[in-house]
Amino acid sequence: MLAHLEPPEGWQLDRALCAAYSAHPAVLCALLLAMINRSKYSGKGSRVALVRAMRALRGKVHFMLQEGRLAVPPGLDALPAMLDRFIVPVPYDEAGHSGKSWHPKVCIARYRPADPGLIKQGEPPYHWRLWLGSRNFTKDDSWDLALFLSSAVKGGSTVPGVREVTSRLAHKAAQSAAWAPLLDELDGVTWDVPRGVEIKGIKLHLQPDDSRRLPALPASPKSVLAVAPFLDVTSLKKLAESTGNADRSLVSIRPSLEDVARTTSKTLETFTNLYELAPVDEDALDIEDADSPGHDQDPEARGLHAKFLWARYEKTDVLYLGSPNLTARGWERNAEIHAHLEIKRGSPAATALAEGFEAFRQRCHRVEPGSLSKGPKPKTSEDVLEDMRKQLAATLALKQKFRADKAVLVVTHTPVVLKHGARMKIGRMSDARIPWPQAASEVILPVVEIEKESELLHIELTLQGNSLHWLQSAPFEGGLPDARDDALATSYLGLSGLLDLFADELELHGLPEVDREPWDHLPSEKDRQRGKSRMLGFSVESVLAAWRRAGKAGPEVIQRATKVLDLAAAYDGASTADRAAVRQLKSLLKSWSAVQSALGGSQA
Repeated sequence: MLAHLEPPEGWQLDRALCAAYSAHPAVLCALLLAMINRSKYSGKGSRVALVRAMRALRGKVHFMLQEGRLAVPPGLDALPAMLDRFIVPVPYDEAGHSGKSWHPKVCIARYRPADPGLIKQGEPPYHWRLWLGSRNFTKDDSWDLALFLSSAVKGGSTVPGVREVTSRLAHKAAQSAAWAPLLDELDGVTWDVPRGVEIKGIKLHLQPDDSRRLPALPASPKSVLAVAPFLDVTSLKKLAESTGNADRSLVSIRPSLEDVARTTSKTLETFTNLYELAPVDEDALDIEDADSPGHDQDPEARGLHAKFLWARYEKTDVLYLGSPNLTARGWERNAEIHAHLEIKRGSPAATALAEGFEAFRQRCHRVEPGSLSKGPKPKTSEDVLEDMRKQLAATLALKQKFRADKAVLVVTHTPVVLKHGARMKIGRMSDARIPWPQAASEVILPVVEIEKESELLHIELTLQGNSLHWLQSAPFEGGLPDARDDALATSYLGLSGLLDLFADELELHGLPEVDREPWDHLPSEKDRQRGKSRMLGFSVESVLAAWRRAGKAGPEVIQRATKVLDLAAAYDGASTADRAAVRQLKSLLKSWSAVQSALGGSQA
């Protein structure tokens, strides 16, 4: 996914709307790095690059996530706290049989040229990308299937539904006004679609609707391959009944197959072949009606995450892919997205898909219905904790407020009452957690530096020796000031890092020389002392060269660099290891005002 979001050469990201069920902060950071074309070292990138990404993309990128499904990053310093500028929590109530989840997996991104003067006559002054699949923003490496589209420079195909999907996502992110001018542009966008493929439509379902149903496949398919980690009897029956005498294969995970077998074994007998793949951690999957322990761990297993229906006919193949599982909840209640494709038999795309699906099926393990356990499934303390998580995430509605003494008051919508002896703690992402008293509706977090404040708080639930951790949204009354972001970046980078960022901002695509420290590595004092302070070669001539390379964006580049230099000038934490950086800063400050004024980067 990272490569799909990187800007094309000579372009930069203008805006992006991204949605998923669950996320890990490290993956969100990797996505931001990819969006400024600075993702490397397995998606990690550097400290300077991540700060630049967060400063450049704030207000332009929004991640919509199910509330309660943002993992806690272990052992990291405070920078992920700034993700509160990008995350839009969706508090769908997942609890109970009538619950629903925010479940679409999609990114729609618009790019603009770094220098508009380089656009050739007749070429559109924009570039669009659309990614749609079943993968969450987690470290999961499971089998997946996704649709990726880029806008066409010339020719191309129309794709029904893209405008409506984008409009609905913008509304959910409270960004309708910002995206309104772009929706008309989308009407004129055509997409590079492989020969032999027709995209019949893309649909984003946000509300339960009587018309929402499992897709009705055309009559009399020769074969059907149905793949999903979660199943229910109703959906499997509908699929079997609607596909007649087709050769039907079903791929899922064993716990889901056993859940169906406990209800009725006859439903599974309507499928010619049953296959299983190992499940991965539920935090990487989609917790619908099944729960399991360890929801806050990082899944790395190569299990099953793909969700699709593939039906083969005489002349055409039909493919539905996206986020819904083979459940009534997925197709009737959750917020979900899917694409409907028709592929001409004999085309290169049809051949590639057939070969890929066959290779996938060969990696699955054949399951005999008689081998599935039909015994009762006992409810564990982990299951009870998961039920509590669902209920709390949807109902806490936390708010934060600075008191006169700078401590923070955290208030919930209703008093927190936990059953079965469970306990809850709460704290900042980079601070110790404190107990939340039973039946209390507020707690006080101690005074900390402004850079440690965040609108994401760490929740911990414990019961009988088991625990669950997640990050919960908790907006500040009046919002957090911009000074938080500046203080966090300053504390995170230090003086030498700020000077690296200053030099980096002078280049549209950054400087490779500053990418020396992975963003998730916290350098020790010894690391800083061992590191050689590099003079980045600042001179009036080098700035003029950077300004010329930026073209029409030159004044914007100078203004961004000026803001970073202001942070460096206000830095008061310099140590003996920063002597060279201090000298360089003093030299910069002597002449920068004149450079700034001459090149059009002066601040109002």
